[in-house]
Amino acid sequence: MKAHLISWSFCAMALVALNGCGSSIKYTSVEPKSEDIVGTYHFTDTTSSQVLEANYIQTNTPSLALHADGTFEMLNMPGCWLKEPMHPVYDQSQVRSFDSGSGTWSIANEAVKGYPPSWGIILRFSDTKTIYSWHENTSIVFGGLMIKNDKPPYILHIIVGDPDEDEGLEFYKLEASTK
Repeated sequence: MKAHLISWSFCAMALVALNGCGSSIKYTSVEPKSEDIVGTYHFTDTTSSQVLEANYIQTNTPSLALHADGTFEMLNMPGCWLKEPMHPVYDQSQVRSFDSGSGTWSIANEAVKGYPPSWGIILRFSDTKTIYSWHENTSIVFGGLMIKNDKPPYILHIIVGDPDEDEGLEFYKLEASTK
């Protein structure tokens, strides 16, 4: 099956590296350890508010679980994660579009050649049947999940729309249970 690479991050990093770019987001320049990335992530409060303002009616909490064995599970992701900016939704079918999926993940240097490192996470979906905002019957390799902060705790950032607008979906890592 032909894999499609949706690499918003490549374009974003090219723009960030150029002078005059309007983006203020700084991604980690230090390669993170996998064990520091492993965990379950939820939307930050700011992202939750943005998603509601964009007319996504959220009934379940979106989450991304990155497991130590290199697998992941994504649940209830609003359809805008693969689409244009989070402006108010006018296509009513998109309002109900929430994606879930699973596959494998890895850490990768997402920087443009010749520029300092910018680390992100590659998600390789093994099944696209529940990715409702992806209209092709192919696998997805998603390279737009960037890592913010040079040390833990990390924030994960999906670039949505124009990177110069600093729009995106951000996730924080839930603390491990002490039970």
